[in-house]
Amino acid sequence: MQLIWIIVIGLVAGMMGKDLKPGQEPVGFWVPALMGMAGALLVFWLGQMAGWYRSGQPLGFVAGVIGASLAVSAFNTLRRLRKR
Repeated sequence: MQLIWIIVIGLVAGMMGKDLKPGQEPVGFWVPALMGMAGALLVFWLGQMAGWYRSGQPLGFVAGVIGASLAVSAFNTLRRLRKR
């Protein structure tokens, strides 16, 4: 059940990250959604492996939101640099 919540958090954070930078060309729904989900899952898993929190603790959800935001930001930055 917690995995589903992390995926939903990543999806929402990915969509919010896409909308934070208006004026850019549209990238659709799936790219930011997948980047957000991947970032949330990766940071959530790394935090558990490092022993920072256990499954079910609220800090895991916070880490998921941060990871999703970082993944979407990194994607936007790389896409912007590639256009130059």
